[in-house]
Amino acid sequence: MTTRDDWPADEIKRLAQGSGKPLEVECAMAFLAERWLPRLGCYYRNNRELDVLATREEHLKESGIICRVRVVVSCRGFPAKHAPLAYSVSDGCVPALPPSFLAEHRWSSATSRSTHGALVDIEHQVAQWTIGHAQMGTQRPLVAFDLAERNKGKDPEFKLLGDRSYYPSLDSAVQAAFHWSAEDYNTNGSFATLCVPVCLLSIPFWDVCINDGVVNDVVPRSLGFQTNSYPGRHASNNRCNVTVLVYSREKLGELLSTLDTTFINFRNLIEKQSSDWKLTT
Repeated sequence: MTTRDDWPADEIKRLAQGSGKPLEVECAMAFLAERWLPRLGCYYRNNRELDVLATREEHLKESGIICRVRVVVSCRGFPAKHAPLAYSVSDGCVPALPPSFLAEHRWSSATSRSTHGALVDIEHQVAQWTIGHAQMGTQRPLVAFDLAERNKGKDPEFKLLGDRSYYPSLDSAVQAAFHWSAEDYNTNGSFATLCVPVCLLSIPFWDVCINDGVVNDVVPRSLGFQTNSYPGRHASNNRCNVTVLVYSREKLGELLSTLDTTFINFRNLIEKQSSDWKLTT
């Protein structure tokens, strides 16, 4: 067997630590400690791999509905010479898109009446509540991303590399959420599922504020959110907003605390809606 015996093990270790792989395991272990069911090595469309899929569910006895929250996490590590950037704008400069997660349902009653599809109002309510609970309600929403590189002793020392190696991590979380939010339609029974996309960074990011086309302040941040609009999901308006939460490793504990209360909030809304629906059947 041929090996690279002349490669320093310490250098391999340094390279591996700068990847997102250790962060994936750390993230999964944190979810497990808080009674979520995490999975590594899950996939979605076109055999693309999702870093961490964490699930929590509860059987609502009165309605028979399985209430489930899936958190789809994309992890991104950065080597020492790289730093993530995120661009933000104030609402006074450009109106922000309303935040929203992805919620799907299917349930029926004894009278055989059934309903299924997106729970649009609940998607918005839960996302807005989650952002407020995480104390991000007054923060500027993120609109774009970049990657900075520092090469010491070179001219120029700092340069931007673009978002090609950074933005796909956020997009992966959103695309995986689209896939896993619809997964329960392949099973039997009544369900209500909420999917929350998360991008977990190994280090904080620089928030670069742009107002009126000019860069204002630049500050480090450890959490934020971005909402993008995707066409074609809701027939009523042919548009679907999806919010991805952006957290750094140091805020992982706060993220889990927020997600625990997000689950409770979603469960309570589903209990109320299913009860109201049963009264009209």
